[in-house]
Amino acid sequence: MEYKLKLMEEYFYNHGIAITNKKDAKIYVKDYKLDIMKVKGDFVTNSSSTCFIVYGYIFSKEEIIENEILMDKLYEYNKNKNDPEITKNDFYKEMKIGDSNLSDVFFNYANDFNLSSSSLCDDEFAVGVSPFNIKNDETGKEFKERVKNILIEITGNQKIKPYEIEESWRDE
Repeated sequence: MEYKLKLMEEYFYNHGIAITNKKDAKIYVKDYKLDIMKVKGDFVTNSSSTCFIVYGYIFSKEEIIENEILMDKLYEYNKNKNDPEITKNDFYKEMKIGDSNLSDVFFNYANDFNLSSSSLCDDEFAVGVSPFNIKNDETGKEFKERVKNILIEITGNQKIKPYEIEESWRDE
């Protein structure tokens, strides 16, 4: 309840409504049935727009396919989770096809490392950690280092340089 009151106070302040104490705020909400917005800390969407914010990296389809270490990891992941009969050659061929399920395999693999992911277009995939998932005792520098280490672990690329990714889409 305390959290909702803080949200109400902020709402009242931003809309020029003078509320002098929490008792008045409770009465105001009860009398006028003011709905407090729910706050979601990761992937936010409504009927007209979507927003995706992470500290991470945007991979192109070609970049994934050309990374032998990552493709081997995706192959093993897919073999263990989805298709135990698939050969490495068949997996590689399937992933290179334009309408393949590369994004599904890649996103599920990234999810096992607690990474958020989004397909930005047909051939680009963003993965990273939401800034809302920073640990209480973690500095910004430590957060960025943690994300970088996860990306190195999943890709095998020691030179990967994560960055802030802010993407949004609007339904028209």
